[in-house]
Amino acid sequence: MVEGPVALVHCVLPDAGEEPACSRVDRCVTHLLWKQLSEAVTDMLDSVTLQDLADQERRLFPKEA
Repeated sequence: MVEGPVALVHCVLPDAGEEPACSRVDRCVTHLLWKQLSEAVTDMLDSVTLQDLADQERRLFPKEA
């Protein structure tokens, strides 16, 4: 459903072998939290299909008879 990486903060973007986006990433107490949250958001978004959204729209906004 979503193309490309999803990251809640810049420091958890995939680096493809480059230097980390933040020089403090190795000693940051919140880095793992942001990484896990970004992965959870990605998993949730990956689980939703266009069909799911279409079905939800029909349930939320039924056409008037």
